[in-house]
Amino acid sequence: MPAPVYDQVRNIYGGASKARLRIKVYPLQRVAGALLLTVDYSAENPEGVFGDGWFTRGGGVKGVFDDNSLIDTRHLVRYLPLQKATSKNASYSSESRMGTQDHAVTYRVGGFFPDPGPDTSALSLDLQMGGIVPAIPISNDTTPPAGLVSGLPGAPAATERNDLKVWPVETPRADAVTVHQDITAEVGGGTVAEGVGGAQGVVTVNADVLFAFDSAELSPKGAALVARAATILGTKADPGRPVQVIGYTDAKGGDSYNQQLSSARASSVTTALAKNAQASRLSLRPEGRGAKNPIAPNTTPAGEDNPAGRALNRRVEIWYTPRPAPATATTPVPTSSPSPAAAAPATDDEGAVKLPHVTLVNSWFDVTVHPAVRDGKLTLISFDLTPQQHDAWLASGLSRSSWQDIGAVEVTDPATHRVYFAAHNADKRDEVVGTYASWMYAGNTYRYSLYVAGLPQDVSTASVSLATLGTATVPVRG
Repeated sequence: MPAPVYDQVRNIYGGASKARLRIKVYPLQRVAGALLLTVDYSAENPEGVFGDGWFTRGGGVKGVFDDNSLIDTRHLVRYLPLQKATSKNASYSSESRMGTQDHAVTYRVGGFFPDPGPDTSALSLDLQMGGIVPAIPISNDTTPPAGLVSGLPGAPAATERNDLKVWPVETPRADAVTVHQDITAEVGGGTVAEGVGGAQGVVTVNADVLFAFDSAELSPKGAALVARAATILGTKADPGRPVQVIGYTDAKGGDSYNQQLSSARASSVTTALAKNAQASRLSLRPEGRGAKNPIAPNTTPAGEDNPAGRALNRRVEIWYTPRPAPATATTPVPTSSPSPAAAAPATDDEGAVKLPHVTLVNSWFDVTVHPAVRDGKLTLISFDLTPQQHDAWLASGLSRSSWQDIGAVEVTDPATHRVYFAAHNADKRDEVVGTYASWMYAGNTYRYSLYVAGLPQDVSTASVSLATLGTATVPVRG
């Protein structure tokens, strides 16, 4: 057996138990015309006897890796396990329904995935509740671990050990079905700027990204930026006070036309905000002001046209009253400190940012955001959450579309205000390439990770927004 490329202890939601699992991921191997993934896991805590199927979300899945995937971050493709042509919804991976498992035993499981070809030397693994393991190398060793692959001539037989249980996977047949999904990684091409004006906060969005020329219909990128604005409003705006959505144009065109266009654009943004769960409770009031209140000159000092200035003036401003800060006296105080054994695995924390305590779901959270890491055309974002007073479910605070995704996490380049959104399946925005949201036990630290659109090489720091949990500025590596 080669040495594992990933060996970490992770807190996992294990049904009725507080399972803390040691997860070992080994290099990928080219076996029987496919890629073989091998993973070991075992419970580190004596009370961590855990049930079957923690790799999966349940719902009748057959294989242990059915909800997991390999990610080609260079070509933006997600590969699912090879499927059996003769059996619907059955994959070439170890059986997931293994019954109750013992903390004294290491369980070895495997799965076959499509091989992208010889020019691919590494792929990342989306292990769902186990997190993302970046850049797993493809080994030159084509001999599978003993007992892991059944039906392969010459494969080593299993060795009897009391502390190791191997759950074999069948050798793929020639008619195995390849399943892959294209990944979309979106970047908001305009400005989403936050500021203040007196006692009010303001979110400013560039109208050239929101709309096509002379149009009041939101573009796809514009819809994404409005969703970003909704996240800010849902986190910061006082729901008891009205929110103004004000449209502006540049000085070209007549006053009547500019007034009509700015009003229509403000109404369009208002409608989109009202449909967003994070802003739907707010009292939104659209207003058009045409070319009034320019924030840049429409012409140069010599009286010539100033396209750059006019572009800044084409905007939508969203003005809100910040919600009152909670009284210090109501901040929960932890009744006990988490045990050292429950801490997250040791990592390179240089540049990690610990956010102020956030009170949500009857608990308060410790939140640590780790440096962003470039990986191919994507960027990996990781953060740790530790509920302190009570067990908690945080999907509502991190999700954008479904009850399990963490797609509300966004990354902004502070210099350009470009927004880098969560990578997702091209046909389903709620299928984010990242850790599933899950139930969390108080005092245990949970690592969440996801891919966002790739940050350019000239970006050295990134602002990571965790929706209602807060925002941290971290270094960018790679």
